[in-house]
Parts: sequence; C-alpha cells; structure tokens
Amino acid sequence: TNPWCSSTRAALQTGRHSRHWGFGEFLRDWEPLELPLDEKTLPEVFGYHGYETAAVGKWHMATKNSTNAYNHPNLQGYDTFSGLLHNAKYWSWQKVDNGVISSYPDYSPTYFVDKGIELVETMEEPWLLYFPFPLVHGPFHVPPIHLHDYDTLDPATATRGELVDAMAQAADTELGRLIDAYDPNDTVLVFMGDNGSNGPSV
Repeated sequence: TNPWCSSTRAALQTGRHSRHWGFGEFLRDWEPLELPLDEKTLPEVFGYHGYETAAVGKWHMATKNSTNAYNHPNLQGYDTFSGLLHNAKYWSWQKVDNGVISSYPDYSPTYFVDKGIELVETMEEPWLLYFPFPLVHGPFHVPPIHLHDYDTLDPATATRGELVDAMAQAADTELGRLIDAYDPNDTVLVFMGDNGSNGPSV
C-alpha cells in the first residue's frame, strides 16, 4: 500500500503496486488521472464468477478531468456505483449514481449506509459490496448529534481530537447499522484503512 488514499484504493482493487499504473499519492480533482481500465479489478474477477457487484462511498480513483470521469467506477467493473467521485465531502455534495450526477444536501455517511443497506437487501447472491466510507477523514467536523455522545460540541472551539473522536463514534454508529443488515454467518467482512492516521489528530 501507499500512505495515500487513491493509490492504496487502487492497489486494493488490482492487487498491484502503484508503479504499475502511475500515481503513488492522492488524486487532485484537476488532474487528468485515473486507474487505467486495462487493469484487472476485484469486481471484474468477482463478476466473472457470478457475483453481483456494487461500490458505495468515496471512489477517488478518477477525477472529473480524467478520461472516463463519472463513469469510471462502472467501467472498472462495478454493476452499481453510488457516491463521491473525488475526495470526502459531508454536506451539499455531488452524488454520482452510475455516471449520473446530482446534488445531495444531507450527511453523506448516512446516505452511504442507507444505500449499502438497500443493496445488501436487494442484490442477488452471491454479491460483493465495496464500501469506501469517508469517516474519519478531513474536513474535520461535528457529525449529526444522534451519531455521537457529545451533548454539545462547538466546531469553533472544539479541539481536533474532540472532532475526530465524534467522527469516529459516528463511523461506529453508522457502520453498525450496515453490519446489522446482513447475515454474519453467510458474509465475509474485510475491514481496513486506506492510509495512516492524521498526525495532528493523533
């Protein structure tokens, strides 16, 4: 892996080091870079073996200026994609559904979990769900109050550590909803991070 999100995500999808496909750090939205379509990916392999495949969350292996841009997740093999093409945004974000762009006002982690639950309840078995969740990732913020146990947390005065703690609790709460939606006796869960912790937060 690499100490950056885009390149580690691409390594996870391909099983290959970033030197094979040309970017070793995160993709900036103005760069015309993407994971090349000739790379064999997880959904292509799983799909070949009869799996329905979906990706929900933060993609960040293409940009709005790359060749395939908003269609990139589907062209890389996913039957369904819903989420962010680029970096993490939490409110008023640009949602991509199978290449179609729309504006979405509400908290993106909650949307991603709702969509993930919808998919695990409706996809034909066997299925693969790639779920690149944006929490905990900057911009650091106070999540909706029902997702953490802080009674009051003022974003203007909260420490970075308090914000990260609240965001981590929000991740636990939301991911718990997704995990509760499938049969743990019939599902393999792989949980991993795509880069190291933010230094000032630690």
